Amino acid sequence: MRGITTVPDLIDPAVVAELKDLMAGDLEALLQAFRDDSQARLAVARRSWAAGDLAELRSQAHSLKGAAANLGVAGLAAACQGLESAARHGDADAVSSALDLVGELLNASHEAFQRPPYRDA
Repeated sequence: MRGITTVPDLIDPAVVAELKDLMAGDLEALLQAFRDDSQARLAVARRSWAAGDLAELRSQAHSLKGAAANLGVAGLAAACQGLESAARHGDADAVSSALDLVGELLNASHEAFQRPPYRDA
């Protein structure tokens, strides 16, 4: 996967540790909400792209970017920023590539959050 070789490359453990402290045992619920919401947003983004609705695509990318950043998934947040920018400029090749990258990073982050230390949160 495009340079992602370890979990720390994907997820900032310091951000997750801070969230774990703030959530007082409810981090798993937050991670589940992220999994559910992010998959739904990616599906809407893909449908929006197929329908030529660039405004909705940008909106979904922007929302995914914020959620990823809040959970310390900086690479995913950056990929979402790239998707948002590509959609703003109507760059078909860049949108297609960015959608693929966002999907890859989203799946990788979901898998990582299923393993310790996140799963034991």
